[in-house]
Amino acid sequence: MKTKKTPVQSKRALRTAIKEAWETFIKESDEAWRAYGRSLKPSWVARREVLEQIEEACKKAITEITRAREEAKHENQESTD
Repeated sequence: MKTKKTPVQSKRALRTAIKEAWETFIKESDEAWRAYGRSLKPSWVARREVLEQIEEACKKAITEITRAREEAKHENQESTD
């Protein structure tokens, strides 16, 4: 049986999800910039690839935060019912 989370637990879970998404984004963007430094491609090509990788990492982070936010909202609605 699934236990309902209290609003405090939902907020904590949301904060944790945001923190994890942010840390993942930072890690992925750092890796992309390191790869840029090692790239043998022309700088404009490598820079474009880095920006594309950072954009993808940002989209993943936003998706994860949105999902966590929706879960928290849903759990808060269940706890008030």
